[in-house]
Amino acid sequence: MRNRYFAPPDGPKKPFPLKLFLILFINTVVFFGAYCLLVMKWNINWIFWIYYGLLAASGLAYVLYNRGFAYDKLTEHNLPADWSAEKKKEFLATRDRRKKNSKWILTLIIPLCLTIFFDVIYLFWGDFFTSLFAPILEVLGL
Repeated sequence: MRNRYFAPPDGPKKPFPLKLFLILFINTVVFFGAYCLLVMKWNINWIFWIYYGLLAASGLAYVLYNRGFAYDKLTEHNLPADWSAEKKKEFLATRDRRKKNSKWILTLIIPLCLTIFFDVIYLFWGDFFTSLFAPILEVLGL
């Protein structure tokens, strides 16, 4: 009997999204680098409110643009019977187009979440990491 939870997917494997990974990595480095520079080096402590605001605004924009994901599981059979087949296909195509067009917002949401996550880790474990890498930081002059 085939296990439906751990079975390998049928069909060809999707290639690794290297372009998306690089965009996410670069955005994370830029956001976290700017955050560290502003907060830890120049002591501009109110900048985290801007990061929280950007995260909240981009998350809200993502959800609102996708209409709250209310139509995510709809099929042609769930739509009103009085709609024509063309209107049903157009509605579903619009939903799919919105999901595809809004993926770029995730390249902002994920790095902002990671930046806040790294900041929380640094808040609780910063002294440990600083003492662990003290010789390297001393050579770099930080």
